[in-house]
Amino acid sequence: MQLLDHVSISVRNLASCVDFYNAVMQALGCEKVYQTATSLGYGEPRNAYGVTRTV
Repeated sequence: MQLLDHVSISVRNLASCVDFYNAVMQALGCEKVYQTATSLGYGEPRNAYGVTRTV
């Protein structure tokens, strides 16, 4: 059963948050499925939980 469909978290400095979100999402059983200069995605490729940098 999938509880959440879409979650997005905005942060000011993505580079400083990567290790934190990697650890939190790993503890929740979610793998990182993508990383760009402005975002991270965890979960499944089609249903990823995102962390994005604010502009």
